[in-house]
Amino acid sequence: GEEVASALEFFLQSIDTPDDLNMFFVQIHKLVWQDRNPQEGGAGNFQSSGGSRCAVEPHSLLGVFLRECCAAFELLSFEGVGRLLGRVRAFQGPQDHHDVPATPSPVAPPRREAADVARDTGALLRTFLLDVQRRDYYSALSSLHTYFDYSAGTHQGLAQVDTRLGNFEHATLEMAQLHMKFGHMREGIKALEETLRSSQQNTNHICLIHSLALMCQVLATPEYCFNQSKLASRIMASDAGFLYILNDSNRKHLNSLLYHCLQRARSLKLPHIEAFACAEMMKQKLLCSPNTAKASEELEKMGKLLDEILYVVNNESAETDCGSAALEDLGLEFNSKLSLYSDILGNREMLRAGPGSVKDLVKDLVTTLQLLQVTRWETKGCRDYAISLAQKVLPRPGHSNRDAALVLLTSYTLLQRGIGAAEETLEQSRRQDEEEGGALRLKSKHFRKAELLVEFHRCMFIGLYRGASEAAAKVALLCTANQMFDVAIFVEAQRLKFAALLEAGEHEGAKDAVDMAFQVAFKSGLRGQCLQCLLQYGRLYLATGNAQAALPYVLSAYWQSKSVEMDVTFYNSVYLLAHAWKLQGGSMVRRAIDLLRKHLSSIVSKCSLEVQGRAHLLLSRCLLLDGERSKQDALDHLGLASKAFATLGHRVLHREALYVTAHACQLYGMIQERDEASRHFRQLHEVAEHHPARTPSVVTVL
Repeated sequence: GEEVASALEFFLQSIDTPDDLNMFFVQIHKLVWQDRNPQEGGAGNFQSSGGSRCAVEPHSLLGVFLRECCAAFELLSFEGVGRLLGRVRAFQGPQDHHDVPATPSPVAPPRREAADVARDTGALLRTFLLDVQRRDYYSALSSLHTYFDYSAGTHQGLAQVDTRLGNFEHATLEMAQLHMKFGHMREGIKALEETLRSSQQNTNHICLIHSLALMCQVLATPEYCFNQSKLASRIMASDAGFLYILNDSNRKHLNSLLYHCLQRARSLKLPHIEAFACAEMMKQKLLCSPNTAKASEELEKMGKLLDEILYVVNNESAETDCGSAALEDLGLEFNSKLSLYSDILGNREMLRAGPGSVKDLVKDLVTTLQLLQVTRWETKGCRDYAISLAQKVLPRPGHSNRDAALVLLTSYTLLQRGIGAAEETLEQSRRQDEEEGGALRLKSKHFRKAELLVEFHRCMFIGLYRGASEAAAKVALLCTANQMFDVAIFVEAQRLKFAALLEAGEHEGAKDAVDMAFQVAFKSGLRGQCLQCLLQYGRLYLATGNAQAALPYVLSAYWQSKSVEMDVTFYNSVYLLAHAWKLQGGSMVRRAIDLLRKHLSSIVSKCSLEVQGRAHLLLSRCLLLDGERSKQDALDHLGLASKAFATLGHRVLHREALYVTAHACQLYGMIQERDEASRHFRQLHEVAEHHPARTPSVVTVL
């Protein structure tokens, strides 16, 4: 018995991790049952001081005691193993490395000392955060397991109530967030379901509300909708997809969860989750009916509510009234743009943060609502308002939504004010970041996307369609940046690829691109992108001269965009509908003229410069075909088209407008005006021949 006790004590001194503790009891099991299992190698690693292997009779008092110890260890929970490991370390006590027998490696004592320091200083947590920042999934997963292995049984719980169960729920919740951050939807959902079950079972309200918030975030992502869209696949297979855009099948469930999340957040006094629920509910309502009067009223109410929440968390006295849970149990990544993982040096535990983080989260959510307003103004056709609001978000250094605002600002500036203004906006942002030392931001996905959009447009405007295709391919690469598939960027990249291939005359490749874009957008519930794809189908068939095939797609986009008041998409469909009628000829030409005249003022006020110029150019061509119309009217529209294309910087369409102007002047016998238009046409043609090296940019999808 003394030899066995000595061997056990010696083995206990070498235990440092939960795996070592598990191996200790495995060796005890072998020690007791060595006679019945000779193939397992006898008594394991237990040896007496004389070097002979120890042996214990299973039915002796010592054998029964060891068997009971093994059985008790098998019944321990994950936290129980952690507490037992802590008691083993307490039993080991402070060790003098000079008194320990020689080890095979002289590096072992420093490594153990480093491990002890790591547990004391939270270095394991910092290692996990750094692995996440490096986008190393497997290392981050291993670091997360190690962190919770060492902290098992010592965590204070999410609300400092239960020190036994809180760590497990904390671990599964953080595991879910890790999977979601790397785009592993199924694994994340499984971890979330386990967190919800455990939180409800143990009445852990704080962990439950954070789990609900993360679940709402997952259900709201297009990637989740794309993976769950079996109904969409069946509709697509029946060739009825172009008639009806599928609503998000999870939307009702998501709205119910958001309302439940909002009510719980108010009862628990968690202002950051309340703000998240408000912003997400507003976002979902805008997706269903983006420009209705009811949506405008609700957006204004949500903005006022978020301002009130922000006032509460900014007021020190009111901040105390929010409850201790609101100030201690924070940090969940509600939105892909609001990650606390990036704050490596903030000394934040993953679900814990100081009062300042409440303010930061609510401020970010207020800005998210502002970006929703920017998008809403754009779909309504009020790009000047959208640009002004985006400029308010852009100058805020270090803001999480700043890059998204830069993409919107660059895109809207390009469409409304031309390629030169967009390049100037991008250059100003680049200089500002360099002055602030934000070199890392220059490499971000959103900043790179803004650069590629300008590059693509520039290529399209000067006729370098190969360069435009390359820029679209680079945009497509961004959809898999950070090891996570971004559905919205993928759809946009395919639409850009379609535009480049269509202008280059590669109609088969263009059809493949728009097919892929429509399928992904349809399955993901991206209604606006689906309507844009329908317009691209119409453009494709109009480019091949098949007006009858284009009409179903154009009319579908026409009526759907009108029903949800997406004005920009509606007036783009008006232009394409007039184009289809013009191709049919005969009496349909006058019908196209009447349609364009009816909506021309709205097209000029709401649509991009390219659509404005194309509408004027199309109307002038229709007037030229209609001999009864005034010749001055046609020339006026040609002049407006040339002016719009010149402001935009679109040399290809500008040359086309000048070419039509020269022919119109020839038709009306205006020789001097014809020569002037021809001279400008030759100048643009010579510039295109002598400056072919200027590359990249995007075409506005009509």
